[in-house]
Amino acid sequence: MHDAYDHIFEGFSFSTELVFAGRHCDIEAFEAFSTGVVHFVKEGQADLEIQGMDTIKVCKPSLIFFPRPNLMRFLPVDKDGVILVCAHTSFNISHNHPLVVSFPEVVVIELDQFEPIKDMLEAFFNEALSGNAYKKQAADKISALILVYMTRYLIENKLLHTGLISALSNKKIAEALEIIHSQFNQKLTLDSVSKEIGISRSQFAALFSKLLGQTFLGYLTSHRIRNAQKLLLADKSVKVVASQVGFSSSSAFIRKFKEETGLSPGRWR
Repeated sequence: MHDAYDHIFEGFSFSTELVFAGRHCDIEAFEAFSTGVVHFVKEGQADLEIQGMDTIKVCKPSLIFFPRPNLMRFLPVDKDGVILVCAHTSFNISHNHPLVVSFPEVVVIELDQFEPIKDMLEAFFNEALSGNAYKKQAADKISALILVYMTRYLIENKLLHTGLISALSNKKIAEALEIIHSQFNQKLTLDSVSKEIGISRSQFAALFSKLLGQTFLGYLTSHRIRNAQKLLLADKSVKVVASQVGFSSSSAFIRKFKEETGLSPGRWR
């Protein structure tokens, strides 16, 4: 199981872009974000209204993370408002990666749950709320690290119950994922993997799709494309990349790459 986690979390990280830091006192209209967003509430109380969801009452310093675009607004409960830092977020992996789709629509964690990184949180607020010339660059990097820690916290406390995390709790599927992540550049089929983990082809196909939300072939293809992107960034040719990630031909690789990314390998690079 440890090896499966190592393979799956390889390359997982966030990008963040600071968009607000300070005291928020106004009742604003709903704001639509085209990316994910994270709010770090340092001080004060507010109601967070979210389209199609129950209002979240924020009474303590908290992290509020929306992994996907949403429509929301903060409503401070008193005239002092709330001191908060907000950032746009994105995952540095594919939007359909099983770990990404494991996140719920919103994550709310009180900051006192992050005792091991309290110094990092203090540094983050100091930078974001300061008048330093380069505060944005520092705050962006620190907030991205905090979100990685948040992900580990969610996993360790069993707060992600779908997608990848659920799949890893199933011994057979965890074995299959280990095979995919360590042997993706070889010829893998539904038949070969189901035989290796010791269950029937039909049972494996149904269980994999149920837990991952993707077919076996869809997951394998996405993983190959993610690895192909790394090789393309290293200036390897399309022909070499196609071979090294397990495609039988350059044309098949180019077709699948475009289906996954919307661009040909040449244009993506």
